[in-house]
Amino acid sequence: YDGPFSDSLLDKHMKGLGENMVTMEEAKKALSVFIEMDENEMDFVQKTEGDEETYVFSVRCTGQEAAVTRRGGKVWYVLSDKMGSTEKIGENECAELAKEFLMRKGFGETQASYSRKFDGVITVNLAPVEKEIILYPDLIKVEVDMETGDIIGFEATNYYMNHTKRDLPEDVFLYDAEK
Repeated sequence: YDGPFSDSLLDKHMKGLGENMVTMEEAKKALSVFIEMDENEMDFVQKTEGDEETYVFSVRCTGQEAAVTRRGGKVWYVLSDKMGSTEKIGENECAELAKEFLMRKGFGETQASYSRKFDGVITVNLAPVEKEIILYPDLIKVEVDMETGDIIGFEATNYYMNHTKRDLPEDVFLYDAEK
């Protein structure tokens, strides 16, 4: 449970994936581009069935596991069991690194919502922003090693579950807490 914005997960249809189906080779290529690593460093582990079919890969040199959706060929998650040690980088800087990562990967502008630290790794939850409106249902999680600043994890279930083209009004009332 991810708090008040996870009720949409009950629907089980990921709106943000598109409809084209990809092969395992295409999924591996998409993952290679996403994590900026040579395809030869990745091993196919399994194809999963269920609500959303995925191709799961292990990344040899980093020890990460990653899943790419069969529908749409989107990187769904990248998991790492790496534990940081020394917290050399502050929470705000880590949040900025996470935002920059998502911008480079094509997710557009995001805003950090909340974060959680554990053993030198911070998980930053970021929500896309469109027309100054924060799209909380579309949260994306990014894990940052607080020692090196490396992005070591990523999870986009809420994003792919909810993200779709929205017809947002131009003139919405924006609450300003300072007024």
